[in-house]
Amino acid sequence: MENGIVVDIPGRMIYYFKREKLKMFFTVGLGMPKWQGLTRWRTPTGTFAITGKERNPTWYVPESIQWQMQVQGKPVLKKIPPGPDDPLGRFVLYTFIRGIAIHETIRPTSVYQFRSHGCIRVLPENIERFYDEIEIGTHGELVYEPVKAAITREGRVFLQVDPDVYGKNRKPLHEVIDRINDLHVAAEVDWDKIRRIVQEQAGIAEDAMLFPTPVKSWQR
Repeated sequence: MENGIVVDIPGRMIYYFKREKLKMFFTVGLGMPKWQGLTRWRTPTGTFAITGKERNPTWYVPESIQWQMQVQGKPVLKKIPPGPDDPLGRFVLYTFIRGIAIHETIRPTSVYQFRSHGCIRVLPENIERFYDEIEIGTHGELVYEPVKAAITREGRVFLQVDPDVYGKNRKPLHEVIDRINDLHVAAEVDWDKIRRIVQEQAGIAEDAMLFPTPVKSWQR
């Protein structure tokens, strides 16, 4: 993406590009895979745009979360005013996707986890600059791609496989093979290492080359 926001769901990261350069990136919290067998609060994929921004917002509790409160035996709240108990925190950026916003979280331990009701949770130390930087109308995309493969400028092949928390990628090794074949480097990678990376799904980019130094013909 040349300009805009990319939310990497499996990687639990957000990236902001401006004038074809990566301006900001940081970890985020995302939607829970299941709750009592329901998958309604997963963060969706697709394009979006920022439709509004608000400081010190009031949270109007969605009906689905009011229902959850009732099921859990908690007081059913319809709105929470600005303050330390407001899950939206001090800053929120709204999108045109119903129920999906990017906002500060009052639960910092939920960042880099899948515990929200679909929204993108941001740590307090990251949200203020992001809020100031992003303009209304900024476009973005929510992507679900657990498998990532790339060649560096130095000719190194790197592979990252994130946990498939939503269970969408049933055959990760097949996808890795397709990515490696697309890069035309199947003969130069260490397939034993690749199988380990796929099995571990550690979410860490690792050098997957068979040889300690890159092949000169790759340099590009």
